[in-house]
Amino acid sequence: MKKYGLSKSERIKTRREVKLLFEGKINSIDSFPLKVLYRWEELAEGEKPVAKIMVSVPHKRIKRAVKRNLIKRRTREAYRINKEIITGKINERNQKLLIVFVYVSSSVKDFDTIKKAVITALNKIANLA
Repeated sequence: MKKYGLSKSERIKTRREVKLLFEGKINSIDSFPLKVLYRWEELAEGEKPVAKIMVSVPHKRIKRAVKRNLIKRRTREAYRINKEIITGKINERNQKLLIVFVYVSSSVKDFDTIKKAVITALNKIANLA
């Protein structure tokens, strides 16, 4: 049975992780309506290989907080359902993967559009790994 959860350990939460993600070499993929930034990291002592994600919806693009939160929920759900696309690569490389989904459209897209963008991005990351 597949595990579809998105636990706390799979989310980028600390300032240190965000800073780590944006300094140094960062890779990006455009998959409209998302821009996906990602970085492979070496594991610390006693750490397990895992993909950590963060979703960002800029206030500049989507003004209403309710709509920004809706987009974040849809993006997290699309990732949660399709994360097995990259879990094999993470275990194979024995590294940590940090991913940021940045919403770039000025209008709210439906779940299917966001899901297709997430799947495309995850497939590209898996193929480039």
